[in-house]
Amino acid sequence: MNFIAQGGIGCKNVPQNTREAFGLALNTNYIEGIAIDLYMTADEQIVLACQKQLDGISNSKGLISNHTLSDLKKVNFGSKIKRHDIFTLEELLILLQDSLKMLVINLVDQNEPTKNQILVEKAMQSINKYPNVNTYLKSSNMDIVQHLNTLKTHSKIGITIVKDNEELHQYPLDFYSICSDCVSYDFIRKGIENHRTIMLEKVATTDELDQIHEKLETLSKDICIVSQHSTTLAAYYFMEIKTS
Repeated sequence: MNFIAQGGIGCKNVPQNTREAFGLALNTNYIEGIAIDLYMTADEQIVLACQKQLDGISNSKGLISNHTLSDLKKVNFGSKIKRHDIFTLEELLILLQDSLKMLVINLVDQNEPTKNQILVEKAMQSINKYPNVNTYLKSSNMDIVQHLNTLKTHSKIGITIVKDNEELHQYPLDFYSICSDCVSYDFIRKGIENHRTIMLEKVATTDELDQIHEKLETLSKDICIVSQHSTTLAAYYFMEIKTS
């Protein structure tokens, strides 16, 4: 299995989606990549966060989309002990430009076609500056995915399969990012056999990883596991080393 750290590796006083969390992921040998969600500010800048609201992830409140980037740079996304600033897509691409690790980018649906178009265009302006970064672009919104497919890019294009769009797993793309309960293991197995990259999202426990290994057997070595639970990934990795 190939482990991808959602938001980097967070730990005490190091929140996910910060420079330090991404740095930890880059320096961890069993982490093959980083996964991020993109949000757009009031002045159409692209930033990284785990949700659209500032409440609960910073010392501010309201929607990210209602604040400019300069306003957000004044917000503390860390704790009283250690301050952390919001990170932009451009800043992360610069950090990754000499790395071989995967960067899985989720373009979050803005619930408005015009804003979705701007999000894609702004993101691609940054991504195309760094052709050496191994980028995978995805969304749960098929219009965004189709827009990405019309663009000239070095990135691989995929879709996020969720409960509301399960039928879209039939659409031919470079990769599929899915929850294991959204499609059958037969689909996952067939995708791997057809050389499609399959990413399983929201894996939280070592028991789930054991189940994936059991269901897919030897094919499990080709699957990508996307998780925000860095301790789970570490525990499974070292457990596999002990038993191998």
